[in-house]
Amino acid sequence: MQYILLYENCNNLKLPFDEFLKANAMIADLFNTGDPFELAALDELDELKVLTRALTLAEGFALFLVSCNQPYQRQQLIDKLKCYEPQMTIQHIEFDEPIHHLLHALPPRLMEPRPDAVFVSGLEHSLPTVPDAHSSIFVANLNATRDSFSGLLHCPLVLWIPEYVLLAIWRGAPDFFSVCSEYYYFVSAQNEMTILSHVTTLNEIREINNLLVDEKWERIKSVKALLSNYYSLPSKQRDYQTENRLSIQLAQVYYKLGDCQSALETNNQALLLSRQIFDRDSEAYVLTNLATIYLTLRKNNKALKYYNQALTIYRESYNRKEEAYILENLGVVYLSLGRLDEAIEYHWIYKVSVEIVTEKLERWAIWA
Repeated sequence: MQYILLYENCNNLKLPFDEFLKANAMIADLFNTGDPFELAALDELDELKVLTRALTLAEGFALFLVSCNQPYQRQQLIDKLKCYEPQMTIQHIEFDEPIHHLLHALPPRLMEPRPDAVFVSGLEHSLPTVPDAHSSIFVANLNATRDSFSGLLHCPLVLWIPEYVLLAIWRGAPDFFSVCSEYYYFVSAQNEMTILSHVTTLNEIREINNLLVDEKWERIKSVKALLSNYYSLPSKQRDYQTENRLSIQLAQVYYKLGDCQSALETNNQALLLSRQIFDRDSEAYVLTNLATIYLTLRKNNKALKYYNQALTIYRESYNRKEEAYILENLGVVYLSLGRLDEAIEYHWIYKVSVEIVTEKLERWAIWA
């Protein structure tokens, strides 16, 4: 059972947000429930109706912060809200690249005539990793320009952000946070995100190879959004296996686009996570990917290092098929290095491994 306060229930007490979080922390400590920031939410439709009414009643500029971790859910909520108030002109500005200054990024994007409300999403792209989010340039600029937004906009401004961004603003931009009129929370069921992640990772290698360039960039965007969602969850709700698969897939798309540097960085993150969760199969797979990238970059000694590490794992797990693949690639690397004797040796071992695998497959076919 969770003993968590609803911020909306504290409104009549005029309880500041920092005091609200402290109260949650004390309750969580008292009942040993864990993460004090795992906030409960009202029924989704009720919460959305409250937000809609607040927008219709607002006069002039007002700032609303909406915590919503799932991009697809966010869009569904915005579409529903527009249906509730079809007479209201709402402009939705979505950032898909990092920005340093929200106040400067908004003016060239605002429509004419000016809308009745401005929704902004995608701000998670402007913050670094979760632990450092509150100290980012973006958050500092929000704090420095808190009084300037009312001069730019004469209508409500609604920021649709993941929970970790909300907490980063609270910690790093207290002046900006203080002008917020209200906060709203929308929480998705965990299984919805797991299903979406599974669909994204299904048959990933074959799908990635068949994607057009624009589709690959769309895949990068969707996978990064899913990863951002997972990073924003309390640790006990995170599915690290799925996060790892998504990171591996993201690295694969980068590589197929020729962005070897991003592929290396993402694979190294996946390698670290694979080791942390003791997933030896994924570790070997990522080591193989790193070796292949280094081979592409003609950094043969590094390729050799990672292929040998992958080979050790595949031999430990008796994965003869992958072992044969690594042996073949090692032969190619040694050939590139001019080490012909070793290239021939590994080519011979590779042929023997292929014969063993083929024999096993034929035997299984007979048994079947």
